[in-house]
Amino acid sequence: MHCERSATILQKSFHLNTFDGLPLLVRQTAPAGSLPRRTLVIVHGAGEHSQRYEHWARLLAQHHWRVISLDHRGYGRSGGLPGHVDRFDQYLADLDLVRETLQLPPETVFFGHSLGGLIATRYAQTRPGALAGLVLSCPLLGLQLRIPAWKRTLGRICTLFAPRTRFQTTIRSEQLTRDPAARRTREADPLRCRSVTANWYFQMLDAIVEAWSDQKQVQIPLLLLQGEKDEVVDPEAAIRWWVGITSEDKTLRFLAGHLHELLNEPDWNHTASGIVAWLEQRVPEPTGLSIAPWIDCRSPGLPRLRAA
Repeated sequence: MHCERSATILQKSFHLNTFDGLPLLVRQTAPAGSLPRRTLVIVHGAGEHSQRYEHWARLLAQHHWRVISLDHRGYGRSGGLPGHVDRFDQYLADLDLVRETLQLPPETVFFGHSLGGLIATRYAQTRPGALAGLVLSCPLLGLQLRIPAWKRTLGRICTLFAPRTRFQTTIRSEQLTRDPAARRTREADPLRCRSVTANWYFQMLDAIVEAWSDQKQVQIPLLLLQGEKDEVVDPEAAIRWWVGITSEDKTLRFLAGHLHELLNEPDWNHTASGIVAWLEQRVPEPTGLSIAPWIDCRSPGLPRLRAA
């Protein structure tokens, strides 16, 4: 377990063992002292990892939120084959493990970006009553990038005979953010994953189909943010999907001129402040309520933990 303390914010990281024996890195960020009851879980996108959201987690902690983030299997400092899942539902089972082990309260909101938006959506659709709200940042509900027909056909064949065959990503940093500093940070990131397997790709496509067919299952407060100039996911698909959601509390924010990584754009603070304001209205801070104290860094703490 790793601990880092600042004047007002405490961060810790540790590993949980997944149902199939993989080490899953989990991070906690919250105000120092007792943990707030309100919890937000960050669900990151493809090719990245939870540490890329540290600035967002710290901002939320300053507003008295407990923030949980994890590296998906195959990404960052978690175990597993990079850019691969046997079944998309493995992502959901890993979130179940985090939620159950940390005993996350009913006042829990998921924030999902891109692939993480698809994962968070499927979680909300298949676990009714588990979440108090859902925030989606450029969710993967339709691809903007076009895959050549020959490559799709080859990938489909690979799923039958060699499902772990790898395909390199064609996404460039300049397609993700207009901020040169954020681009340089991404390019220098040693944990960035630049490829996916054939099986991952088609499991992802199947999950998109299910996210559309289960639109009516999203009954919780929903905030969807979409960059107008997104070159990775299809902005129009996100809008059409949002229109079909039957939740009585749904908000769409279409950010003019923005690319894919909204929280790495030059004005990310403005976007983040808008999200915080939306959260505060849906999940106000309870008076005088807190959950269990921080885990002692010198002890195993929760069950099934491994040192990070």
